[in-house]
Amino acid sequence: MLKNILTFLVIFLLMGLAQEALAAAMGSGMGMGPPSPPCGTPPFPPCTVPIDGGIALLAGAGSLYAYKKLNKKSQKNPA
Repeated sequence: MLKNILTFLVIFLLMGLAQEALAAAMGSGMGMGPPSPPCGTPPFPPCTVPIDGGIALLAGAGSLYAYKKLNKKSQKNPA
């Protein structure tokens, strides 16, 4: 079970890194390239909010910590 969780976290982290690399390769990262159209105004779609890699890593670490705590608790009190 722990192997599955770690695999999921690694894939989740790699997806975030791949999105950053793709954005940089397309010229939309770091302010390069033509300016993007304003978002949120009626003719344009709403603004998107990207998930930062640090937040994704923090969420993954929190879920792993919670899993370990719950696993230890269930081993102490078997049903």
